[in-house]
Amino acid sequence: VYGIWLIRFIPGEDHALGRPLAFATGVMPILAAILQIGATLAGAYGSSPDEMAAETSMLILAATVIAVVKAVDKVVLVAERMSAKIGREARVDVLTGLATRRVFDQQLALELLRRERSGKPLSVILFDVDFFKSINDTHGHDVGDTALQRVAECARLSVRPTDLATRLGGDEFAILLPETDSAAATVVAQRILDGMRAAAFSVPTGDVRLAGSFGVSTASDRTTPAELVKRADEALYVVKRRGRNGVEAAA
Repeated sequence: VYGIWLIRFIPGEDHALGRPLAFATGVMPILAAILQIGATLAGAYGSSPDEMAAETSMLILAATVIAVVKAVDKVVLVAERMSAKIGREARVDVLTGLATRRVFDQQLALELLRRERSGKPLSVILFDVDFFKSINDTHGHDVGDTALQRVAECARLSVRPTDLATRLGGDEFAILLPETDSAAATVVAQRILDGMRAAAFSVPTGDVRLAGSFGVSTASDRTTPAELVKRADEALYVVKRRGRNGVEAAA
């Protein structure tokens, strides 16, 4: 009874393994002293003090083992939750909710293998936000984060469930389009760009206008992931040299 009452006043953070082990290592010595006194008193009334002490020790040992087992269960549960969280963060970009670069690289390799077997087209769109650094410098990084979230939403709304919208890092994004040729991929890129232009918003420091530079590439026979991405990147830089805010398909 005293143990149950005392554990209520022991916070979980008192021990790395939480309340159970805190109870076992903190309260048990007190309880042991109380029981030892009881054993001594019981000896005065005919019971053997050694027998009472042995029973007390067994009780304390059993209670400690139970507390430790419960604590270990808690650690395992926390570790599983942390592992699941780390795994999710490796797959999903925390800020935008889009896939991460790791997922994009893995999926691109798989889709190229499928293309080799099926012969169906496969395209990639690379794009970044025009003058994104200026948005951060003028309005602050919190506004920059909002801008990235709006761009991500434009991408998400412009693709099919079978496509993969990705944030590669910073203000760089990629779209993986299975069974999509260059012309259709260019239409998707233009749709995202139109959405970005329409997603302008105002903050106390002024208006935030969004635009992007888009490069499109389509896989050919024996195309490697690196080659496909490189061609899209080269097309993107054609747009930048032209003045940004546009779409270019690789030849």
